[in-house]
Amino acid sequence: STHNQDGVHIGGPGSRICITNIIGTVADDAIAIDASACVEDFRGSARGEGGLLENVVVSNVSVKNLSAGAVVRTLSAKGKPLDGVYISQVIITGSNQVLKIGWDRWGARQGGRDIGDIFPSCDEQKNIIIDGVKGTTPDVFCRIESNVKNLTIRNVRGACGTAALSNICSGGTCFSLENVTLEDWIIE
Repeated sequence: STHNQDGVHIGGPGSRICITNIIGTVADDAIAIDASACVEDFRGSARGEGGLLENVVVSNVSVKNLSAGAVVRTLSAKGKPLDGVYISQVIITGSNQVLKIGWDRWGARQGGRDIGDIFPSCDEQKNIIIDGVKGTTPDVFCRIESNVKNLTIRNVRGACGTAALSNICSGGTCFSLENVTLEDWIIE
């Protein structure tokens, strides 16, 4: 019931990680895969040193969200890459977005903190395959909040209130999409 509480939050560095069979209620992201730990927002919410996260598997997740967050969020930063994330059969209700790729560090900028050039290049957040997603949101179904390369999202069902996918974030920031495939989406 506490805001900003992820269900499972994995911080880099790390490799060969499997997260499976998660059921419950969360008040932020159900699964956060975070290579960029220590690139904090002004609240100091990220923990750990961060670093390369690779070969992460997430499967069979069904959650209800109480406030904000996604069923899965990936995070990387300059010098802290994320490579090889395989996500399948994930479901969420009550979220502000269903999928989030990256984080635009809006919180850090709002706090007046100089976060500098921390955004990853496309090569620092890559090879993400998502297959089998169901969710509902009054906002964007999948929000891209950092540069990304080799992203595939398929077999998607759900409803959203605005766009099915957007790479435009706070203040009009646009993020690069390189080799992105969307396949078999049915969104109301």
